[in-house]
Amino acid sequence: MSEREMLAKMESLLKKNIEISKEIERTGRRAEKYIRVGNVFGLVKFIILVIALILIFIYVPPFVQKLLEAYQEFWKAVNSLLPTNG
Repeated sequence: MSEREMLAKMESLLKKNIEISKEIERTGRRAEKYIRVGNVFGLVKFIILVIALILIFIYVPPFVQKLLEAYQEFWKAVNSLLPTNG
């Protein structure tokens, strides 16, 4: 191979390398974009979960208290219907 042919081949390989590098860069940027979007949605899901837990701690205890009161009254009524030994 002559020096000219080697230089032409090297130039061809360098051009091909640059094209491949640009494609890798484009793919990397797309991947970064998808990761960023995934992180944002992950944060949104976390915020929704935290808000849901806060609302549960605010609204559920009074409901449970009322449920327990009804349960106790029910058992009082059941016990009053049962005959007492004595």
